Amino acid sequence: MSAGRAAGPRLPSIAQVNRATAQTSAVLADPDATLGDLYRAAENEAATVDAYQHTTRWQANLDHPEAWSRAGLDARRDGLEPEAEAEPEAAI
Repeated sequence: MSAGRAAGPRLPSIAQVNRATAQTSAVLADPDATLGDLYRAAENEAATVDAYQHTTRWQANLDHPEAWSRAGLDARRDGLEPEAEAEPEAAI
């Protein structure tokens, strides 16, 4: 038995995130789209973005905001910035 590296889930690339976002935009622009169509597209986009946030590339980009601006992204505007951990309440 070899002691190789364990295979984990295949995480999406930024291109896949962009495709999921484009699909949601297309559904929003389609006058014949149903609420169910929009829900499915939005759920797919949310799941793709959530999975992308677990990639090493995402983690590395958190430390380099200039990479965001080069890519035309704004983490706060796009809802991609991780939520800050709440500060513990001070004891009274």
